[in-house]
Amino acid sequence: MIEPLPDREPELRDADDRPVLGTLLAEMQLVAADYLITGDKDWLALAERFPIVTPAGFRAAHVGL
Repeated sequence: MIEPLPDREPELRDADDRPVLGTLLAEMQLVAADYLITGDKDWLALAERFPIVTPAGFRAAHVGL
């Protein structure tokens, strides 16, 4: 089980998403996650600061691997 890290992201639009962001940060520290893959616009707004991609973007980057 992964314990979410605290985050201090002021631009996170939905406070209910804080545990998800904390889990992403914890996973990144453990080198267990490379991306958060989502179509949610609230998350995609943070893609410049965190490894967040759309399903189509992930597929395009990894086709043929």
